[in-house]
Amino acid sequence: MKYSRGIFLSLITLALSGIIVSGLVSFLGIESSKAQPSQYSPFKPEVIEAHLNFLADDLLEGREAGTRGYELAAKYVETQFKAMGLEPAGNNGTYFQSVPLQKSTLVPDSVTFSIAGPEGTRSFENGHDLIIRSSQLETDQAVKGEVVFAGFGIVAPDLDNNDYEGLDVKGKIVAVFSGAPKSFPSELRAHYGSGSEKEKTAASHGAIGIISLYTPTREQILPFERALGFTNVPRMTWVGPDLKPYDPAPEIRFWATLGTDAATALFAGTGQDFAALQRQAEDEKTPPKGFPLKVSVNMTRKSTHEVISSPNVAALLPGSDPELADEVVVISSHLDHIGIGEPVDGDAIYNGALDNASGVATMLEVARVFSQAPEKPKRSILFLAVTAEEKGLIGADYYANNPTVPMEKIIANVNLDGVLMVYDFVDVIAFGAEHSTIGNDITSAAGEMGIVVTPDPMPEQGIFTRSDHYAFVKKGVPAVFMLAGFGETADGTVGAEVFERYLKNYYHKPSDDLKLPLNYEIGAKFAHLNWLVIRNLANAETAPKWYANDFFGNEFAPHQEKAPVVAGGS
Repeated sequence: MKYSRGIFLSLITLALSGIIVSGLVSFLGIESSKAQPSQYSPFKPEVIEAHLNFLADDLLEGREAGTRGYELAAKYVETQFKAMGLEPAGNNGTYFQSVPLQKSTLVPDSVTFSIAGPEGTRSFENGHDLIIRSSQLETDQAVKGEVVFAGFGIVAPDLDNNDYEGLDVKGKIVAVFSGAPKSFPSELRAHYGSGSEKEKTAASHGAIGIISLYTPTREQILPFERALGFTNVPRMTWVGPDLKPYDPAPEIRFWATLGTDAATALFAGTGQDFAALQRQAEDEKTPPKGFPLKVSVNMTRKSTHEVISSPNVAALLPGSDPELADEVVVISSHLDHIGIGEPVDGDAIYNGALDNASGVATMLEVARVFSQAPEKPKRSILFLAVTAEEKGLIGADYYANNPTVPMEKIIANVNLDGVLMVYDFVDVIAFGAEHSTIGNDITSAAGEMGIVVTPDPMPEQGIFTRSDHYAFVKKGVPAVFMLAGFGETADGTVGAEVFERYLKNYYHKPSDDLKLPLNYEIGAKFAHLNWLVIRNLANAETAPKWYANDFFGNEFAPHQEKAPVVAGGS
């Protein structure tokens, strides 16, 4: 259905002015379910439904950061915060924190990539044999260098691992397997296996480029054939006050991911078989060691740069206790999705209903209940909708580096990302709960609702480092991210099976839209759980602490007072 410009603007004005969103939803022809009174009162399924129906509508065109659709979504969140009477917590007395973004786009057909060695020189095609995306720092590049294989490319003294030991990589390109050894604890595997950590490590040893090699585990998580689809997708990073685009390791001039044919060519003349090395990378006891290769790589590419902006939206509920009100609990949720992309069955709008209109809708409902409660929490609560999560957690990272409230006053972060309103849950997964005393608050809240807390069932996914809460972790703030658990409910539904179907058929696809069988009562249940956790944090006598000897607490908050290690602590 198409609308004239006048009707379109009228619809937006009605929605953004705080007039009942369900009316807009009905006007647009979307059937709104007749909500029964929720057993999780005062949380209202119909309010969550109204928020989600607007945020995931085609009118917002997938809410990609920096687009008009995202701006409409941000304006919507702002008006909801205003209607609740929350204080603006953005810049200059507004609810918005403008995030300057540099968008870099690969010039079509500009990439050349060749491997020269004992078997001659072979050229490989970008988007077919390998993946090289745009450069954030240079518009016209030519990089050439010898290649050194460096195992997983990780230096982790706490785990007695140094993949660079004995290797000279200065001025060279390192080839490394994706991820981290399976012997690493799951969340340390996620940290050390992240691209940013590998870049910083490679740069500290003098490398100028990174070549990433697939492992069988990586192929299961994101098949190379599917990853090829990201080759020409523009990249983003935030721009600092010095007008320079943020890059964790600017010395690393390019990153390439190779398919099997190109990866095999890297090891020509070494007597080492790439397939055998891949198998060894899966071995927990003896991961592969590095060695110099007998090839050099020559790469060229061109990129264009454009500076745009996209706002975070922030609102504050002041605390009621004069002694604790300057301490802040942050509840965050990313507002963006991936916009308009490749059509699937004729649909090119990636609405992101569950990823993450559901999280923002739930956060807004938590905010409403807190704002309307006669007794306000002792500590202040910051409600934060962030941009550009889908571009690499950029909005949250920008906020953590440019906070609108003092970072040292932020005591905890609870993040909402992907509230799976498609099945009931009898358990909850709390990524990060074992690292700090926030785990106790989650266990207590879950217990009030008859829910159990279960361990991470998919450590190979590295979830702990892949959502916005991790930006706060890197600033020393204890943080968690909860997900509906995978247990079996009374009606025989197995959460793990539903989640797997979602990832396969809907995640980051146009089908993640309002046609999903959404159960808003589950949204109310999840809102209630998060409200309980935040209430506990906001009213506790003391702020949460990292556990003693926890890796993340020691890495990012070395001077903070730690809690004793107890059952559940790491």
